[in-house]
Amino acid sequence: CYNLGIDLFLFNLPYLAAKRGIAMNFDFHATEYSEIGIDLKSKEFEHDHTPILSDCDCPCCKNFTKSYIYHLLEVHEMLSGTLLVQHNIRHIKGTSNHFA
Repeated sequence: CYNLGIDLFLFNLPYLAAKRGIAMNFDFHATEYSEIGIDLKSKEFEHDHTPILSDCDCPCCKNFTKSYIYHLLEVHEMLSGTLLVQHNIRHIKGTSNHFA
């Protein structure tokens, strides 16, 4: 990261995003984007039966849908945070592999 000009490392970003109901979906190679992920607390995901990211191989994306995560967030179930942290860590790990 330092070689890329990043001098601040926020290691708890996956947790902080998950705590707010955010599933990361950013692309390091995008030239413009305004957010780091999708807000699964949004009512638009109540009936969305697709995974967070179709090409993600994390346990959350492989086994659960946006609507299920939305439900877990609505009822304040601890599993929602666990699944989102798993997804967010996997997304950062998978995305960062593009730098070599």
